[in-house]
Amino acid sequence: MNDLIDETANYVLDLASPQRLAILFKLLEKDSTPTQIAKEINSTKQEVHRNFTRLAESGLIKKKQ
Repeated sequence: MNDLIDETANYVLDLASPQRLAILFKLLEKDSTPTQIAKEINSTKQEVHRNFTRLAESGLIKKKQ
């Protein structure tokens, strides 16, 4: 049960970021690269890439091969 609680808490932390939520909503609209999304949400490519990585590690998105 503690594993489930820890996993859920990690998802909540990942979703607590307005920028990560913006990225998720943009990806629901269409597949995009970090560069494209950075332009759309007025952020840096590096910051969006870091958030892509975090979302992928948590299993919320999958990177295309």
